[in-house]
Amino acid sequence: MRTANEFDLRLTELAASERGRPALIFAEDGTTVSYGELAGLTGALKQTLMSSLAKAGPACVLVGSTGGMAAYLSLIAALRCPVPVAVRSRLEHDGSADRLLRAGVAVLDASQPERLHLPSPEPAGAGERLPPHALVLPTGGTSGGGRQVIDVRMRLVSSQPRPLRLTSVLGWRPGQVQMMASLPPHASAMTFLLEGLTDGNTIVVPAGFQGATFLELIDEHQLEWLQATPFHLRMMQRADDGRASLKSLRALVHMSARCADDLKRYWINRLGPERVYETYGSTEGIGATAVSGTEWLRRPGTVGRGFFTKVRIVGANGEMVPPGVQGLVFTSTGRRGAPVYLNQREQLRRSLDGLASVGDEGWLDSDGYLYLAPRSLSRITVAGETFDAEDLEDTLCHHPGVADAGVCAVERGEDQFTVIALVVPDGPALSEADLRPWLRARVPAAIVPRRVFCVDGLPRDGAGKMSRGRLRALGQQLARVKREAD
Repeated sequence: MRTANEFDLRLTELAASERGRPALIFAEDGTTVSYGELAGLTGALKQTLMSSLAKAGPACVLVGSTGGMAAYLSLIAALRCPVPVAVRSRLEHDGSADRLLRAGVAVLDASQPERLHLPSPEPAGAGERLPPHALVLPTGGTSGGGRQVIDVRMRLVSSQPRPLRLTSVLGWRPGQVQMMASLPPHASAMTFLLEGLTDGNTIVVPAGFQGATFLELIDEHQLEWLQATPFHLRMMQRADDGRASLKSLRALVHMSARCADDLKRYWINRLGPERVYETYGSTEGIGATAVSGTEWLRRPGTVGRGFFTKVRIVGANGEMVPPGVQGLVFTSTGRRGAPVYLNQREQLRRSLDGLASVGDEGWLDSDGYLYLAPRSLSRITVAGETFDAEDLEDTLCHHPGVADAGVCAVERGEDQFTVIALVVPDGPALSEADLRPWLRARVPAAIVPRRVFCVDGLPRDGAGKMSRGRLRALGQQLARVKREAD
């Protein structure tokens, strides 16, 4: 029978059988925590959490996502408790505790283990019935919104037959050395953290993100398996001077955003197609696709076929469309009737036979391979010209003086919009006068940004995904300040 403490039992087993094996290596200072030490450190905190929980009855443990050793130990300790666990987003004021309380869930705030908060005041109403193995994760970072997804699978991974795990087609091996470029609470990072620890893997935890540092970590720790997003891949490409061997890397797995063809081909050429993988899914856990680099070369642009997942494309009239025709992407859920979002109305579009869609659009080829269309949030229409902001951002990132770029449309007047770009300079010498002529030689004149602003950083989450809502707000603010100054 599957229980809430499967993760706890598995860590206890590993502490006995693999006591000296490194479980976590924190790249910031090189601190290594063995499985024996991990069981002891998190076991003590688990007892403290359980003691606090006992004083107030059933509650959900809320943990932070700031990264670093303290945050990881707190997260792992909470996951060992046979109670629901919620993870804060990486936004400064994410409102997780308030949303849990409004859902009728009592909260033990363990975001800062050294200042453990006793359970919050009485929740409102009868409360959401969360199973003890539930994991509540934030989502909606791309849109800038805030939702909490109830996951009931991740913490039970150790009892799932290995052929049914997505990692079985992503070059994964138990006992490997792995690293996730994304950080919890991103669903992929959480998934691979839990599975990695239950498989006895050694997990290297990066300190922030720098492309050159990641390349160094691969060789230094002989990494075998790496999860990344296209943002991370682009930064690593820029830093790759050929000196890193990367020979130990058996699998580079990317996800979470559309990957430009040139970037994908770069890493396929650098590593070999058999070592590059891509997967598509969502925090809502309604199915997944996967594709190897070898398959992708035969079908450029695909995100793969469903992995134990039925994929269907539905047109505007609600009918399934033939191969090659674009429509809404529906996938099988396996969770028919179960709540997906915490205390929020249904966000998914559902079919009568149990498939669901998060709103992504795409098409299937005749062999069932899925291709995704640009998301509506990244599509911009100005003066009758529609383009994908991600395409223009990719072009900007090819400029040697640009480390990162974001593109959005801001209001210029009533029903009038203009394109602007926000760029993070790679070095001191970068100006609007350099970039706009450079772009004119590469993209249609209608989509060359009217203004380019240099900024210290862009609103990306822990997975490197751009928050389009926050980007637009920042762009609108910079454009307004510039107009007032002029």
